[in-house]
Amino acid sequence: MFFPGVILLKGYWKAALAAVYVAGLMAFPDAALAAARGAMANWAASVAPALFPFAAVLPFLTCKEAREIYDRLLGWLLRGVFRLPGSCASALVTGLLGGSPAGAMAVGRVAAEVGLTRGQAARLAGISCGMGPVYVVSALGVALKGSAGVGYRLLAAQWGGMFLTGLLFRRAWAGETAPWTGVPSANEAHPIAGAALAMLKVCGYMTLFSVGMAMARAAAGPWVEFVSPFLELPTGAAFWAERGLPEWILAGALGFGGCCVILQNAAFGVPLGRYVLQKTVTAALAAGIYLLLERAFPGDVPTFSGDSAEKQGLVWVICMLPVAVFFLKNLFLNNSNSRDFREKTVKNRNI
Repeated sequence: MFFPGVILLKGYWKAALAAVYVAGLMAFPDAALAAARGAMANWAASVAPALFPFAAVLPFLTCKEAREIYDRLLGWLLRGVFRLPGSCASALVTGLLGGSPAGAMAVGRVAAEVGLTRGQAARLAGISCGMGPVYVVSALGVALKGSAGVGYRLLAAQWGGMFLTGLLFRRAWAGETAPWTGVPSANEAHPIAGAALAMLKVCGYMTLFSVGMAMARAAAGPWVEFVSPFLELPTGAAFWAERGLPEWILAGALGFGGCCVILQNAAFGVPLGRYVLQKTVTAALAAGIYLLLERAFPGDVPTFSGDSAEKQGLVWVICMLPVAVFFLKNLFLNNSNSRDFREKTVKNRNI
């Protein structure tokens, strides 16, 4: 006979957790259904429209030509500071601008095409896969807290924590030589289909965690909300903002990213265990950095005039300019006059 402790020790924790989840679905069907509808509505109204265009042009941001350009611009930072190949700079820039899971998708593509080791892929994800600046400043700062200053402090705390984590882990897992094969090979032939599938993955994880949190709240009471930012960040951040709870803990949750986002990133090929370790360190560093920034810059900062939607639109235009540049550049680099195109044509004729 198997007892719960023996089941966990034998590695059957996934089956045990799934059984508890199904039991919750049967015990609290109304709460589960309402949470699923809310998560899917949120995904359809805000998450998918914001992420899909970025995911669709991601192949042009991480293609060979783009990696060469980023290598010239930021390769010294990756090689000298983080001990990673300079070609990883494209994933770093994409992750910092697009957040998650765009950063994880970029890490997966670069890891598959460059041949990164498992340790290198994990360390690259640690400095690339956070929450995007538009979400942090507009959603967390302006919309939830009514302060652009809070948003910028949160963003600086997150990026500072990721940078310091990269420094701390710059020599981690350096002895590995085998390439990381857990990332599927990139498919540039159908970027739109790939982006659509990626958005469905995001919807699935959002729904799964929202339903789980709703069932936990129904079973154990509202105390579950106090740890919700570390489980599913958007829902938990709203709870903390409504009750005016300490922002430095919210900064820690932002540095961690939330279990929902972590599992989303793992679904795109990020090595899970090592990534969680780094995100835990980033959470502690981000909380400390926020406390320092709050004391050094206690006031708000000037922001754009107009409502939140206009601010988001302007920030998105600024962030998407590099996307447009590399998209157009990729079109010209892959025309009939390029050397790569001629070499592929000659090779196909000789087959």
